[in-house]
Amino acid sequence: MDNFEISVDEVLSATPGKMICGPLCTFSGISTDTRLLGHGQLFVAIPGKNHDGHDFVQEAREKGALGALVSRDPGFEDDDFAVIKVADTRKALLDIAGWWRAKFPHAITIGVTGTNGKTTTKDMLRWLLSAIGPTVAAIRSYNNDIGVALTLLEMRSFHRYAVVEMGASAQGEIAPLAKAAAPMIGVVTNIGLAHMEGFRSASTIVKTKSELLKALPKDRDGAFAVLNADDPYFKKLRDACKVPVITFAVDNKDADVRPEEVVEQTAVTWFTVDGVETSIPLGGRHNLYNALAALAVVKGLDLDLARSARRLKGFSPPPMRSNVFHVGPVTIISDCFNANPSSLAAALDYFDKVPSPNKVFVLGDMLELGSSSAKHHKEAGERLAKSSVDVLLTVGDKAAKAAGPFAEAGKRTFPFEPDQRSAAAEKLFELLEGGGAVMFKGSRALRLEDLVSLFIRTLKRNYAKDRK
Repeated sequence: MDNFEISVDEVLSATPGKMICGPLCTFSGISTDTRLLGHGQLFVAIPGKNHDGHDFVQEAREKGALGALVSRDPGFEDDDFAVIKVADTRKALLDIAGWWRAKFPHAITIGVTGTNGKTTTKDMLRWLLSAIGPTVAAIRSYNNDIGVALTLLEMRSFHRYAVVEMGASAQGEIAPLAKAAAPMIGVVTNIGLAHMEGFRSASTIVKTKSELLKALPKDRDGAFAVLNADDPYFKKLRDACKVPVITFAVDNKDADVRPEEVVEQTAVTWFTVDGVETSIPLGGRHNLYNALAALAVVKGLDLDLARSARRLKGFSPPPMRSNVFHVGPVTIISDCFNANPSSLAAALDYFDKVPSPNKVFVLGDMLELGSSSAKHHKEAGERLAKSSVDVLLTVGDKAAKAAGPFAEAGKRTFPFEPDQRSAAAEKLFELLEGGGAVMFKGSRALRLEDLVSLFIRTLKRNYAKDRK
Protein backbone atom coordinates (compact mmCIF):
# COMPACT_ATOMS: atom_id res chain seq x y z
CA MET A 1 0.00 0.00 0.00
CA ASP A 2 1.91 3.03 -1.30
CA ASN A 3 -0.84 5.61 -0.78
CA PHE A 4 -2.84 6.48 2.29
CA GLU A 5 -6.54 5.69 2.18
CA ILE A 6 -9.07 5.31 4.95
CA SER A 7 -12.84 5.10 4.57
CA VAL A 8 -15.51 6.44 6.87
CA ASP A 9 -16.35 2.88 7.87
CA GLU A 10 -12.71 2.25 8.76
CA VAL A 11 -12.58 5.41 10.87
CA LEU A 12 -15.68 4.24 12.70
CA SER A 13 -14.07 0.82 13.16
CA ALA A 14 -10.84 2.30 14.55
CA THR A 15 -12.58 4.75 16.90
CA PRO A 16 -15.76 4.73 18.97
CA GLY A 17 -17.16 7.39 16.66
CA LYS A 18 -20.62 8.29 15.43
CA MET A 19 -21.52 9.50 11.95
CA ILE A 20 -23.23 12.90 12.12
CA CYS A 21 -23.68 13.65 8.43
CA GLY A 22 -22.16 13.26 5.00
CA PRO A 23 -21.28 10.48 2.56
CA LEU A 24 -19.51 7.16 3.19
CA CYS A 25 -16.42 8.41 1.40
CA THR A 26 -12.74 7.45 1.43
CA PHE A 27 -10.13 9.96 2.62
CA SER A 28 -6.74 10.41 0.93
CA GLY A 29 -4.99 11.63 4.06
CA ILE A 30 -5.36 13.04 7.56
CA SER A 31 -4.45 16.52 8.74
CA THR A 32 -4.70 18.46 11.99
CA ASP A 33 -3.69 21.77 10.40
CA THR A 34 -5.75 23.55 7.73
CA ARG A 35 -2.57 25.28 6.51
CA LEU A 36 -1.21 21.88 5.48
CA LEU A 37 -4.52 20.30 4.51
CA GLY A 38 -4.69 18.45 1.20
CA HIS A 39 -7.71 17.98 -1.03
CA GLY A 40 -9.76 14.90 -0.14
CA GLN A 41 -8.35 14.55 3.37
CA LEU A 42 -9.95 14.08 6.78
CA PHE A 43 -9.50 17.09 9.05
CA VAL A 44 -9.08 16.23 12.73
CA ALA A 45 -10.26 19.08 14.95
CA ILE A 46 -8.00 19.14 18.01
CA PRO A 47 -8.52 21.61 20.87
CA GLY A 48 -5.28 23.34 21.89
CA LYS A 49 -4.02 25.99 24.29
CA ASN A 50 -4.05 28.74 21.69
CA HIS A 51 -6.45 27.46 19.03
CA ASP A 52 -9.34 25.02 18.82
CA GLY A 53 -9.44 22.99 15.64
CA HIS A 54 -13.23 23.03 15.75
CA ASP A 55 -13.07 26.71 14.81
CA PHE A 56 -11.46 25.69 11.51
CA VAL A 57 -13.81 22.95 10.35
CA GLN A 58 -15.60 25.29 7.96
CA GLU A 59 -12.25 26.40 6.54
CA ALA A 60 -11.23 22.76 6.10
CA ARG A 61 -14.42 22.10 4.13
CA GLU A 62 -13.76 25.12 1.92
CA LYS A 63 -10.19 23.93 1.26
CA GLY A 64 -11.35 20.59 -0.08
CA ALA A 65 -11.45 18.28 2.92
CA LEU A 66 -13.99 15.49 2.51
CA GLY A 67 -14.79 15.34 6.20
CA ALA A 68 -13.90 16.19 9.78
CA LEU A 69 -13.38 14.28 13.02
CA VAL A 70 -14.85 16.34 15.84
CA SER A 71 -15.72 16.14 19.52
CA ARG A 72 -18.48 18.76 19.30
CA ASP A 73 -20.99 19.58 16.61
CA PRO A 74 -19.53 21.85 13.91
CA GLY A 75 -22.72 23.91 13.68
CA PHE A 76 -23.73 22.73 10.23
CA GLU A 77 -24.73 19.61 8.31
CA ASP A 78 -23.63 18.94 4.75
CA ASP A 79 -24.62 15.87 2.73
CA ASP A 80 -21.29 16.17 0.86
CA PHE A 81 -19.07 16.57 3.95
CA ALA A 82 -18.59 13.66 6.35
CA VAL A 83 -18.62 14.58 10.03
CA ILE A 84 -17.65 11.92 12.56
CA LYS A 85 -18.05 12.72 16.24
CA VAL A 86 -15.93 11.15 18.99
CA ALA A 87 -15.44 11.90 22.67
CA ASP A 88 -11.77 12.85 22.30
CA THR A 89 -10.26 13.73 18.92
CA ARG A 90 -6.65 13.40 20.14
CA LYS A 91 -7.27 9.87 21.37
CA ALA A 92 -9.20 9.04 18.20
CA LEU A 93 -6.30 10.27 16.05
CA LEU A 94 -3.94 7.94 17.91
CA ASP A 95 -6.45 5.09 17.56
CA ILE A 96 -6.55 5.62 13.80
CA ALA A 97 -2.75 5.74 13.68
CA GLY A 98 -2.55 2.44 15.57
CA TRP A 99 -5.05 0.90 13.18
CA TRP A 100 -2.97 2.08 10.22
CA ARG A 101 0.33 0.92 11.71
CA ALA A 102 -1.15 -2.59 12.18
CA LYS A 103 -1.43 -2.87 8.39
CA PHE A 104 2.35 -3.24 8.18
CA PRO A 105 3.36 -6.10 10.49
CA HIS A 106 6.58 -6.59 8.51
CA ALA A 107 7.88 -3.14 9.48
CA ILE A 108 10.17 -2.91 12.50
CA THR A 109 9.25 -0.01 14.75
CA ILE A 110 11.85 1.46 17.09
CA GLY A 111 10.52 3.53 19.97
CA VAL A 112 12.90 6.14 21.41
CA THR A 113 12.37 7.79 24.77
CA GLY A 114 14.45 9.27 27.58
CA THR A 115 14.89 12.59 29.32
CA ASN A 116 17.45 14.01 26.89
CA GLY A 117 18.79 13.11 23.48
CA LYS A 118 15.60 11.63 22.01
CA THR A 119 15.48 13.69 18.85
CA THR A 120 19.19 13.45 18.05
CA THR A 121 19.12 9.69 18.63
CA LYS A 122 15.98 9.36 16.50
CA ASP A 123 17.58 11.37 13.70
CA MET A 124 20.77 9.32 13.89
CA LEU A 125 18.73 6.13 13.65
CA ARG A 126 16.87 7.44 10.63
CA TRP A 127 20.20 8.34 9.00
CA LEU A 128 21.72 4.92 9.68
CA LEU A 129 18.70 2.75 8.90
CA SER A 130 17.74 4.62 5.73
CA ALA A 131 20.96 3.32 4.18
CA ILE A 132 19.74 -0.22 4.84
CA GLY A 133 16.05 0.05 3.96
CA PRO A 134 13.22 2.59 3.57
CA THR A 135 12.75 4.32 6.93
CA VAL A 136 10.09 6.68 8.24
CA ALA A 137 10.59 9.02 11.19
CA ALA A 138 9.24 12.36 12.33
CA ILE A 139 10.99 15.34 10.76
CA ARG A 140 11.01 17.37 13.97
CA SER A 141 10.55 16.60 17.67
CA TYR A 142 7.03 15.25 17.16
CA ASN A 143 6.97 13.11 20.28
CA ASN A 144 3.57 13.64 21.91
CA ASP A 145 0.39 11.75 21.05
CA ILE A 146 -0.31 13.94 18.02
CA GLY A 147 3.25 13.74 16.74
CA VAL A 148 3.45 9.98 17.18
CA ALA A 149 0.13 9.56 15.37
CA LEU A 150 1.23 11.69 12.43
CA THR A 151 4.51 9.76 12.21
CA LEU A 152 2.71 6.41 12.13
CA LEU A 153 0.33 7.69 9.47
CA GLU A 154 3.37 8.27 7.23
CA MET A 155 4.07 4.51 7.15
CA ARG A 156 3.65 2.74 3.82
CA SER A 157 4.01 -0.87 2.68
CA PHE A 158 7.55 -0.29 1.38
CA HIS A 159 8.89 0.95 4.72
CA ARG A 160 11.21 -1.45 6.47
CA TYR A 161 11.75 0.65 9.60
CA ALA A 162 9.83 3.28 11.57
CA VAL A 163 11.61 5.33 14.22
CA VAL A 164 9.14 6.85 16.66
CA GLU A 165 10.16 9.39 19.29
CA MET A 166 8.05 9.21 22.46
CA GLY A 167 7.97 12.02 25.00
CA ALA A 168 6.01 12.47 28.18
CA SER A 169 5.40 15.05 30.87
CA ALA A 170 3.43 12.77 33.22
CA GLN A 171 3.15 9.10 34.09
CA GLY A 172 0.92 7.07 31.80
CA GLU A 173 1.57 9.11 28.66
CA ILE A 174 3.99 6.72 26.94
CA ALA A 175 1.87 3.57 27.29
CA PRO A 176 -0.78 4.64 24.71
CA LEU A 177 1.95 5.81 22.32
CA ALA A 178 3.65 2.43 22.57
CA LYS A 179 0.35 0.63 22.11
CA ALA A 180 -0.26 2.47 18.84
CA ALA A 181 3.30 2.15 17.54
CA ALA A 182 3.72 -1.54 18.51
CA PRO A 183 7.52 -1.27 18.75
CA MET A 184 9.83 -4.28 18.45
CA ILE A 185 12.71 -2.24 19.86
CA GLY A 186 12.70 0.23 22.72
CA VAL A 187 15.50 2.75 23.37
CA VAL A 188 15.84 4.70 26.62
CA THR A 189 18.60 7.29 26.21
CA ASN A 190 18.88 8.34 29.86
CA ILE A 191 16.95 9.40 32.94
CA GLY A 192 17.16 12.96 34.24
CA LEU A 193 15.10 15.63 35.96
CA ALA A 194 12.62 17.25 33.58
CA HIS A 195 8.87 18.02 33.50
CA MET A 196 8.89 17.82 37.29
CA GLU A 197 5.49 19.51 37.48
CA GLY A 198 4.03 16.29 36.13
CA PHE A 199 6.52 13.70 37.36
CA ARG A 200 7.33 14.97 40.88
CA SER A 201 10.19 12.49 41.31
CA ALA A 202 12.91 10.63 39.41
CA SER A 203 11.30 7.30 40.30
CA THR A 204 8.14 8.39 38.49
CA ILE A 205 10.23 9.28 35.44
CA VAL A 206 11.76 5.79 35.51
CA LYS A 207 8.31 4.22 35.70
CA THR A 208 7.10 6.36 32.81
CA LYS A 209 10.02 5.56 30.52
CA SER A 210 9.60 1.90 31.47
CA GLU A 211 6.15 1.98 29.86
CA LEU A 212 7.95 1.69 26.51
CA LEU A 213 10.04 -1.25 27.73
CA LYS A 214 7.01 -3.09 29.09
CA ALA A 215 5.26 -2.71 25.74
CA LEU A 216 7.95 -4.67 23.88
CA PRO A 217 6.61 -8.09 22.75
CA LYS A 218 8.34 -10.75 24.84
CA ASP A 219 6.81 -13.53 22.73
CA ARG A 220 8.31 -12.30 19.41
CA ASP A 221 11.80 -13.12 18.20
CA GLY A 222 13.87 -10.06 17.46
CA ALA A 223 12.42 -7.80 20.14
CA PHE A 224 14.97 -6.09 22.37
CA ALA A 225 15.64 -3.03 24.51
CA VAL A 226 18.56 -0.62 24.29
CA LEU A 227 19.72 0.89 27.59
CA ASN A 228 22.45 3.23 28.80
CA ALA A 229 24.65 1.17 31.13
CA ASP A 230 26.22 4.36 32.55
CA ASP A 231 22.87 5.73 33.67
CA PRO A 232 22.25 5.70 37.44
CA TYR A 233 18.85 4.10 36.84
CA PHE A 234 20.10 1.43 34.45
CA LYS A 235 19.35 -1.49 36.77
CA LYS A 236 15.78 -0.35 37.40
CA LEU A 237 15.18 0.02 33.69
CA ARG A 238 16.73 -3.37 32.99
CA ASP A 239 14.48 -4.96 35.62
CA ALA A 240 11.46 -3.64 33.73
CA CYS A 241 12.50 -5.51 30.56
CA LYS A 242 11.04 -8.87 29.55
CA VAL A 243 13.12 -8.94 26.37
CA PRO A 244 16.88 -9.13 25.71
CA VAL A 245 18.85 -5.95 26.47
CA ILE A 246 21.61 -4.39 24.37
CA THR A 247 23.69 -1.90 26.36
CA PHE A 248 25.76 1.12 25.39
CA ALA A 249 28.10 3.16 27.57
CA VAL A 250 31.19 5.32 27.64
CA ASP A 251 32.49 4.27 31.05
CA ASN A 252 30.96 0.84 31.73
CA LYS A 253 33.41 -1.65 30.25
CA ASP A 254 30.81 -4.41 30.17
CA ALA A 255 28.55 -2.55 27.72
CA ASP A 256 27.80 -4.17 24.35
CA VAL A 257 28.62 -0.96 22.47
CA ARG A 258 31.41 1.18 23.90
CA PRO A 259 33.77 3.69 22.27
CA GLU A 260 37.54 3.80 22.44
CA GLU A 261 40.06 6.52 21.62
CA VAL A 262 37.54 9.32 22.17
CA VAL A 263 38.70 12.78 21.12
CA GLU A 264 36.28 15.63 21.80
CA GLN A 265 36.46 18.91 19.89
CA THR A 266 34.08 21.85 19.72
CA ALA A 267 32.19 20.72 16.62
CA VAL A 268 33.22 17.09 16.23
CA THR A 269 33.76 14.00 18.37
CA TRP A 270 36.12 11.28 17.12
CA PHE A 271 35.97 7.74 18.42
CA THR A 272 36.53 4.11 17.56
CA VAL A 273 33.83 1.48 17.87
CA ASP A 274 34.07 -2.16 16.89
CA GLY A 275 37.53 -1.41 15.50
CA VAL A 276 36.24 1.31 13.16
CA GLU A 277 37.41 4.92 13.43
CA THR A 278 34.54 7.36 12.97
CA SER A 279 33.16 10.69 14.13
CA ILE A 280 30.00 12.69 14.61
CA PRO A 281 29.72 16.39 13.66
CA LEU A 282 28.78 17.31 17.22
CA GLY A 283 30.72 18.12 20.34
CA GLY A 284 29.84 16.96 23.83
CA ARG A 285 29.83 13.60 25.51
CA HIS A 286 26.03 13.61 25.61
CA ASN A 287 25.99 13.49 21.82
CA LEU A 288 28.44 10.60 21.86
CA TYR A 289 25.92 8.71 24.00
CA ASN A 290 23.24 9.42 21.39
CA ALA A 291 25.44 7.95 18.67
CA LEU A 292 26.18 4.88 20.77
CA ALA A 293 22.46 4.34 21.38
CA ALA A 294 21.82 4.39 17.63
CA LEU A 295 24.69 1.99 17.00
CA ALA A 296 23.37 -0.33 19.72
CA VAL A 297 20.12 -0.64 17.74
CA VAL A 298 22.14 -1.53 14.65
CA LYS A 299 24.01 -4.17 16.64
CA GLY A 300 20.78 -5.61 18.06
CA LEU A 301 19.36 -5.88 14.55
CA ASP A 302 22.48 -7.82 13.55
CA LEU A 303 23.26 -5.32 10.80
CA ASP A 304 26.68 -4.15 9.61
CA LEU A 305 27.92 -2.17 12.63
CA ALA A 306 31.15 -1.08 10.92
CA ARG A 307 29.26 0.34 7.95
CA SER A 308 26.85 2.24 10.20
CA ALA A 309 29.70 3.58 12.32
CA ARG A 310 31.39 5.02 9.23
CA ARG A 311 28.09 6.48 8.01
CA LEU A 312 27.79 8.58 11.18
CA LYS A 313 30.39 10.96 9.73
CA GLY A 314 27.77 12.25 7.28
CA PHE A 315 25.06 12.85 9.87
CA SER A 316 23.47 16.32 9.91
CA PRO A 317 22.46 17.31 13.44
CA PRO A 318 19.01 18.76 14.13
CA PRO A 319 18.78 22.50 14.78
CA MET A 320 19.43 24.00 18.20
CA ARG A 321 21.31 20.91 19.41
CA SER A 322 24.98 21.75 19.96
CA ASN A 323 25.10 23.65 16.66
CA VAL A 324 28.39 25.54 16.30
CA PHE A 325 28.84 28.78 14.38
CA HIS A 326 31.98 30.86 13.91
CA VAL A 327 31.74 34.59 13.27
CA GLY A 328 35.12 36.26 13.25
CA PRO A 329 36.90 35.40 16.50
CA VAL A 330 33.67 34.33 18.22
CA THR A 331 32.49 30.72 18.62
CA ILE A 332 28.72 30.40 19.13
CA ILE A 333 27.12 27.20 20.41
CA SER A 334 23.36 27.01 20.09
CA ASP A 335 21.99 24.29 22.37
CA CYS A 336 18.71 25.99 23.12
CA PHE A 337 16.03 23.57 21.98
CA ASN A 338 15.25 22.80 25.61
CA ALA A 339 16.78 22.75 29.07
CA ASN A 340 16.53 20.89 32.34
CA PRO A 341 19.06 20.28 35.14
CA SER A 342 20.56 17.16 33.57
CA SER A 343 20.85 18.60 30.05
CA LEU A 344 22.38 21.76 31.52
CA ALA A 345 24.99 19.66 33.31
CA ALA A 346 25.81 17.91 30.03
CA ALA A 347 26.03 21.24 28.20
CA LEU A 348 28.40 22.67 30.81
CA ASP A 349 30.59 19.58 30.66
CA TYR A 350 30.82 20.16 26.92
CA PHE A 351 31.42 23.92 27.19
CA ASP A 352 34.18 23.41 29.75
CA LYS A 353 36.15 21.54 27.08
CA VAL A 354 35.80 24.31 24.49
CA PRO A 355 39.15 26.12 24.35
CA SER A 356 38.63 29.84 24.89
CA PRO A 357 40.04 32.48 27.28
CA ASN A 358 36.72 34.34 27.32
CA LYS A 359 33.55 32.33 27.92
CA VAL A 360 30.01 33.63 28.22
CA PHE A 361 27.00 31.47 29.06
CA VAL A 362 23.44 32.54 28.25
CA LEU A 363 20.99 30.71 30.52
CA GLY A 364 17.26 30.93 29.90
CA ASP A 365 14.55 29.74 32.28
CA MET A 366 14.34 26.00 32.79
CA LEU A 367 10.58 25.45 32.84
CA GLU A 368 8.26 22.75 34.20
CA LEU A 369 10.38 22.10 37.29
CA GLY A 370 7.47 22.59 39.66
CA SER A 371 8.03 23.55 43.26
CA SER A 372 11.74 22.74 43.01
CA SER A 373 12.34 25.33 40.28
CA ALA A 374 14.11 27.89 42.49
CA LYS A 375 16.30 25.17 43.98
CA HIS A 376 17.36 23.86 40.58
CA HIS A 377 18.13 27.31 39.22
CA LYS A 378 20.21 28.14 42.28
CA GLU A 379 22.10 24.86 41.83
CA ALA A 380 22.59 25.80 38.17
CA GLY A 381 24.27 29.01 39.33
CA GLU A 382 26.52 27.05 41.68
CA ARG A 383 27.48 24.67 38.89
CA LEU A 384 28.14 27.55 36.51
CA ALA A 385 30.28 29.29 39.15
CA LYS A 386 32.54 26.24 39.39
CA SER A 387 32.84 25.94 35.61
CA SER A 388 35.13 27.73 33.16
CA VAL A 389 32.38 30.27 32.37
CA ASP A 390 33.55 33.85 32.94
CA VAL A 391 30.30 35.78 32.45
CA LEU A 392 26.66 34.74 32.87
CA LEU A 393 23.71 36.30 31.07
CA THR A 394 20.31 35.19 32.34
CA VAL A 395 17.05 35.42 30.38
CA GLY A 396 13.87 35.25 32.46
CA ASP A 397 12.96 35.55 36.13
CA LYS A 398 13.69 31.90 36.93
CA ALA A 399 17.12 31.89 35.33
CA ALA A 400 17.95 35.07 37.24
CA LYS A 401 18.05 32.97 40.42
CA ALA A 402 21.28 31.44 39.11
CA ALA A 403 22.95 34.85 39.19
CA GLY A 404 23.37 34.95 42.97
CA PRO A 405 25.69 31.95 43.40
CA PHE A 406 27.57 32.93 40.24
CA ALA A 407 28.16 36.50 41.48
CA GLU A 408 29.23 35.22 44.90
CA ALA A 409 32.11 33.50 43.13
CA GLY A 410 33.31 36.91 41.97
CA LYS A 411 32.05 36.55 38.42
CA ARG A 412 29.97 39.02 36.40
CA THR A 413 26.27 38.51 35.69
CA PHE A 414 23.81 40.40 33.54
CA PRO A 415 20.03 39.74 33.84
CA PHE A 416 17.63 40.23 30.94
CA GLU A 417 13.95 39.62 30.31
CA PRO A 418 12.83 37.55 27.28
CA ASP A 419 11.67 40.71 25.47
CA GLN A 420 15.08 42.40 25.84
CA ARG A 421 16.80 40.52 23.03
CA SER A 422 18.29 43.62 21.41
CA ALA A 423 19.88 44.77 24.65
CA ALA A 424 21.14 41.26 25.36
CA ALA A 425 22.67 40.98 21.87
CA GLU A 426 24.46 44.30 22.30
CA LYS A 427 25.80 43.23 25.71
CA LEU A 428 27.05 39.97 24.19
CA PHE A 429 28.85 41.94 21.48
CA GLU A 430 30.42 44.16 24.10
CA LEU A 431 31.63 41.11 26.02
CA LEU A 432 32.83 39.12 23.00
CA GLU A 433 33.94 41.76 20.48
CA GLY A 434 37.56 40.79 20.97
CA GLY A 435 36.84 37.07 20.69
CA GLY A 436 35.64 34.21 22.84
CA ALA A 437 32.96 31.57 23.07
CA VAL A 438 29.29 31.72 24.05
CA MET A 439 26.75 28.96 24.68
CA PHE A 440 22.98 29.41 24.72
CA LYS A 441 20.81 27.08 26.83
CA GLY A 442 17.18 27.47 27.83
CA SER A 443 13.71 25.95 27.64
CA ARG A 444 11.80 25.91 24.36
CA ALA A 445 9.38 28.67 25.39
CA LEU A 446 12.25 31.15 25.77
CA ARG A 447 13.07 30.93 22.04
CA LEU A 448 16.74 31.67 22.64
CA GLU A 449 17.39 30.81 19.00
CA ASP A 450 15.99 34.27 18.20
CA LEU A 451 18.67 35.79 20.42
CA VAL A 452 21.29 33.60 18.73
CA SER A 453 20.23 34.88 15.30
CA LEU A 454 20.15 38.49 16.50
CA PHE A 455 23.60 38.18 18.07
CA ILE A 456 25.07 36.70 14.89
CA ARG A 457 23.58 39.58 12.88
CA THR A 458 24.98 42.05 15.41
CA LEU A 459 28.44 40.52 15.11
CA LYS A 460 28.38 40.55 11.31
CA ARG A 461 27.09 44.13 11.18
CA ASN A 462 29.75 45.46 13.53
CA TYR A 463 32.59 43.50 11.97
CA ALA A 464 31.49 44.77 8.55
CA LYS A 465 31.74 48.36 9.86
CA ASP A 466 35.28 47.69 11.10
CA ARG A 467 36.36 46.49 7.65
CA LYS A 468 35.22 49.69 5.95
